[in-house]
Amino acid sequence: MEDLGRRRKFLQAGLLGSIGFILSSAGIPKVSVAGESSLQQPLLDEAIAAHGGLDRWRELTQFSVRMSLYGQLFDRKGHGGGELAHLVCEGTTREQYFRMTGFREPDLRVTYRPDRVALERTDGTLLQARINPSDAFAGHTAMSQWDDLHLAYFCGYANWNYFVVPFVFADPGFECVEDGIWQENGETWRRLRVTYPSGFVTHTRVQTFYFDGKGLLRRLDYGPTLAGPGHVAHYCDEHKIFNGIVMPTKRRAYRLEADGNVVKSLLLVGLDISSAEFS
Repeated sequence: MEDLGRRRKFLQAGLLGSIGFILSSAGIPKVSVAGESSLQQPLLDEAIAAHGGLDRWRELTQFSVRMSLYGQLFDRKGHGGGELAHLVCEGTTREQYFRMTGFREPDLRVTYRPDRVALERTDGTLLQARINPSDAFAGHTAMSQWDDLHLAYFCGYANWNYFVVPFVFADPGFECVEDGIWQENGETWRRLRVTYPSGFVTHTRVQTFYFDGKGLLRRLDYGPTLAGPGHVAHYCDEHKIFNGIVMPTKRRAYRLEADGNVVKSLLLVGLDISSAEFS
């Protein structure tokens, strides 16, 4: 019976390998959906392993990050001038919750959930709140000013997403398609085109992620966003390990033109992380 089992496994492996070879030879991209075998999603598996592994991630429930945000986007929206220079950000890994303390004043904080944002003091005093906050962006243009609750929503969903990638792609409902090889600055990166589940709050439902030879996230493309109609190339560098999780500590976002050119003469968003803790 053992010999028969071995033969079956051998034949199954050979059949899967042959199918993969035929598909790749025909130029058909591999599609990986969360929950399928690692044979069908090698890039996603490699990326998750490179950032600390799914087993380690599932041991964790929350994070705390010290960071600063700056760039032309915040200046344009009325929140420049160092308003976001000294932030302590906390969130949960299982659901979209993000709290940003030190916003403009040391004891001022904003709290994000998909269906509610709030501005409050660190002692819990509620100053403002908004239900269904995405509705407040209706009619906005790239030059529209943001109030504090607009900022809370944008920074809340955006940064929460940044801190849970690529692990969140293993959750049900995400569809990942390997999207070929990309050459940039003498390096070879592999691309993963990700379609988010319907209703999931993020920049855009379809985004492209670029991973280097070590499996580390180096860039993501998305757009348009709530900040404006253009597309964005968002770079990730200076990866460090925090409690077994690898994350970039330097992020830079630039305008991505229709011809693929990245306009690095104007920094839309800069994000610098000085420390992080996962628990």
